Amino acid sequence: MISSPASSNPSVIHAYGQTLPQMTSGYPRYVSTVQQQPRVYSIYISLNRVRKGELRTVLDMVIDAGMQPMICLTAKWTPAEWEVRAAALQAAGMNDKPIDTQKNWLAARFEFRDEQIAQGVADNELATFATEIAATPGTVYIRFMQETVTLYKWECRGPASFKAAWFRLWGRLPENAQMLYHPNAPDPATMREWMPYNIEGLAASIFQPSDFTRAAWEADLAYQFNIPYVLAECAPALGEFAAKGIRTSGVWNKYFQPYFDLIESGKVAMAVNCSLDWSSDPVFGPKGWPDTEWQSATWFTRWRLKQAMGQGYWRHGDG
Repeated sequence: MISSPASSNPSVIHAYGQTLPQMTSGYPRYVSTVQQQPRVYSIYISLNRVRKGELRTVLDMVIDAGMQPMICLTAKWTPAEWEVRAAALQAAGMNDKPIDTQKNWLAARFEFRDEQIAQGVADNELATFATEIAATPGTVYIRFMQETVTLYKWECRGPASFKAAWFRLWGRLPENAQMLYHPNAPDPATMREWMPYNIEGLAASIFQPSDFTRAAWEADLAYQFNIPYVLAECAPALGEFAAKGIRTSGVWNKYFQPYFDLIESGKVAMAVNCSLDWSSDPVFGPKGWPDTEWQSATWFTRWRLKQAMGQGYWRHGDG
């Protein structure tokens, strides 16, 4: 389990620049290293892929590599983005049949909305998911419908249906599962409105300077709730970083300095940095997402990152 900063000193997990071989889920991949603990590997997968048995394949690869999995179950893309992903999956021979509309995505049970999960439509998939988690040694971190509030119009119909779906999944999970609430809410009131009462951690995405304002009050609330605060997705990729990513002028002062300051505040239990080239992804590339690989940074940024990663509780990766 992740330690809560309110109860003990946090074990900070941090990722940069490592990947396992290509996973069948086909999403951006990034890995974490941690002092005296296994690495944590982020997996993005839909309930459809769980039903096809692909989660077991990925989990086995993660465990065999000596890491613990963090699963993002379902994702929120617009119908147009689904089409891009559909084409990529078809090209890879991963679809049962062509899928060309939002309606067909749902009809083909590739993805589920929160209201469908709450109504029991996905119970078979949830049961399979729970069985796979139970068969996995150690803690499995689960981010259910990440960025819940930010992109709710597509996958989450509202606070009531989201919480109903959350509890339908939670009630089926084994003891080694740890559910992280990842709302990206605009303010504390909205975050509380959507928040299930039994969350086991609060997660966040940080892609631009304005996200640090949200992270500050999120970290304070997690501390008050005595639950871990997890920076689940971090990279200089949006806003003023959208064009040049990690090579943006001033990226250290505008992104990485506040990033490390937040971690060193003692309120962060886990931090996962997306050190990858988004432009090569079939969905994010056409949207203009940049390269945020640490190896692509300027010499100054790489030097500062190396310094930061050399501090006491930081550990370098193998690559």
